[in-house]
Amino acid sequence: MDWDKKHKSLSFRDLNLQDFINNEPQPSDNQMITKNQVGKIKDTELESSIDLACRHPFTSGVCKTFDKKNIAANFDWATILMDIKKKLPYLSVLVILVTIGAIYFTHSKWEEKQAYFSKSQLLYNEVKFESKQVLPTSTSLAMIQHKELLEKALSSLPEYKTVSNLKASVNVNFDKKSKLVSIEVNSKNKQEAIDTANILSDLAIEASQNFYYRYFQEKFSNLSKQVKLSEQDMLVQDRMITEAMKKNGAINTREQYRIIMEAMSLQERNLLEARIDQKKQEVQLEVLKNEYAKMPDEVIRNSYEDNPLKAQLTNTKMALLSAQSIYGEGNPNIMAIKEKIAGLKKQLASQDIQSTLQKVYMPNLKKQEVYMEIARAEGQLKSASNRIYSIMANLEQQKKELYTVPEKEMKLDDTLRKREATAKLLDVLRKKQQDVEIMMRSEIKDLKLYEQADQASLIQPVKLLAVAPGAFIFSLIVSALYLLVKCVLDQSIKTKKHLDINFTIPCVVQLVDSHNTNKHLFNEFTNLVGIKANQNSNNIICLQSKDECHAADDLVELLAVNKKKVLLCTFGDIQEIDDSTEEKSKAWDLSFENDKAHDLIDKADVLMDGKEIPLSVLDRLKALSFEYDFIIVSLPSEEIQKTYLGLINFSDWYFYVVDACQTKRANLVKKLKEMEFKGVCPEGFILDRVKESFLQV
Repeated sequence: MDWDKKHKSLSFRDLNLQDFINNEPQPSDNQMITKNQVGKIKDTELESSIDLACRHPFTSGVCKTFDKKNIAANFDWATILMDIKKKLPYLSVLVILVTIGAIYFTHSKWEEKQAYFSKSQLLYNEVKFESKQVLPTSTSLAMIQHKELLEKALSSLPEYKTVSNLKASVNVNFDKKSKLVSIEVNSKNKQEAIDTANILSDLAIEASQNFYYRYFQEKFSNLSKQVKLSEQDMLVQDRMITEAMKKNGAINTREQYRIIMEAMSLQERNLLEARIDQKKQEVQLEVLKNEYAKMPDEVIRNSYEDNPLKAQLTNTKMALLSAQSIYGEGNPNIMAIKEKIAGLKKQLASQDIQSTLQKVYMPNLKKQEVYMEIARAEGQLKSASNRIYSIMANLEQQKKELYTVPEKEMKLDDTLRKREATAKLLDVLRKKQQDVEIMMRSEIKDLKLYEQADQASLIQPVKLLAVAPGAFIFSLIVSALYLLVKCVLDQSIKTKKHLDINFTIPCVVQLVDSHNTNKHLFNEFTNLVGIKANQNSNNIICLQSKDECHAADDLVELLAVNKKKVLLCTFGDIQEIDDSTEEKSKAWDLSFENDKAHDLIDKADVLMDGKEIPLSVLDRLKALSFEYDFIIVSLPSEEIQKTYLGLINFSDWYFYVVDACQTKRANLVKKLKEMEFKGVCPEGFILDRVKESFLQV
């Protein structure tokens, strides 16, 4: 019989068992096939299995995309709130424990962090020599915390055991505007803080003074060596010049030239000064003459201030005061002075009365003074003229002397220039040596005491107060992030609504993770499959799940409760087969279990060996579908093998079991893509191990 042509035109429901089952009793209308009559089905008539047409084709749009318009619709808020309520007590306890720990830490560290603060201030002055700062400011400040200075301070501060401890409690700050250096000390003891600040300030001043003394002492020593070398060079050059002049006979000639030229230069400068002085005297004399010509010979006294009697009265009063301090009140000299004062007052009063009646003409004393100044100016002008004449005469005489000096060739120009350069250098070095000696003896220092530490203030560790609120806020933030990640953004498939939000495939069964089977929800399953057996189909249901899943057992119990006879088929290993059988690699069989716990439930193992399911097994399942109301085939692996693919396409219903405790959305999407590649798609999801609180109708 040509099986390939026949089965291309027939559906699985129209297969005739008599065409391929031999030596087996056939079921009649009144007689059912019993488990004792089940035997091995050997594929003797079929050379190969038949490719089955896909009865559960994959449809596009199974996975829903993120709804950007209605973002809230992408989340199961009821489940999120329930999950948050479960985790919230634990997180609250965590926040409380963290806050209590932070409070305890603050309390334990409070006294340890308390310290006394004391400060002494030094005034910083830059020390410059030759317009250059001797020591940079940063270096001068670093000397305060130098190891040698701190070791010296330790001898006076036994409270500190090591230099590092002392250095850790000292802080040096410098204010560039006020030039004040603050030495700040933190210590557990009040008096210790004050003493440390004062000792460090004193040692800093002493170290600064010692540094500059050593600096200028070293510089003075170097300059002294340079001066000594320069003097030796001058002696050598003078000796060379003297010997050369004696040899050439020009020892007096050059000296005479020098003396005469220096004298002439001095006389020319004096002549210029004398001419400037003469011009000045002429201008002053002209001004005095003009002023004298404008003054009258007599002046009219109109004021009391010009009266000479007043001056005499004032002098007499001063004499009275002096006499009183010497002789006392009862002395006759004092009485005579008082009488004289009374007479002068009367005369002054009578003159004032007469001055109101007539004007008093007096000689102009100011004009007489101007006349005397004119006379003095004329004498100074005459003296200046005589000086100019004398200087000019001296210049003429010196020029004559210069012309009389014989001209001789000089051959000592290089030696003389070197000697002059050495002399100038020696002068510069000696002047610098004097300046350095003055600086060395002046006790130069760049730090001076501005304010000594006399009190210390207690500093509370205020920053520790922020530890408890910070820990509380931090724990709240961590808890909020944990809830956001674990509850809101978690992509785990936990509820039916999660499946409805992410996929178009319905959830037909919800199985709780407890032993309370009454909590299972099969509403969608009864609506989709129907509890009443359909006579137009085989009523074969294929479930694909993990090995540990019990969804098939729960579904069988549901059907048995509704008085349905159910056969549960699971996959197992092939039983013993004769080694000589050539078809061993393709042997398939059904093995019924002997133990029966329920009258309406039978269990059988699909014993397989081979990669493709033979048509005989499928026809055997079709034959058994007449005996049972439902046949449940449980596939033990999530991988869709070619063997399982034949059973899936043969079954009337194909459901995929989703583990609510471990399945992520991404993993389920990946599994659906594998199904798309295989060309199958489940009619529904069975959500296994759902928590009772997450059950949804």
